[in-house]
Amino acid sequence: MTDVERLLSGIREGRSWAQSEADRHHLAATAGAKTAAADAPLALAYIAIGQVLDKIIESAQGD
Repeated sequence: MTDVERLLSGIREGRSWAQSEADRHHLAATAGAKTAAADAPLALAYIAIGQVLDKIIESAQGD
């Protein structure tokens, strides 16, 4: 595996992590958790991180 392939693999793993965190915070925010006020913005932040990582992956695959 080349360095580029390892880097892209790590980015994909980061994307998966961001999605799971977004899901977790979204669930907490919508389930009426005591931390709902804090969880909603965190869910949006993790979604944004995932979107940035998606763009990086798309760009790397286009090269």
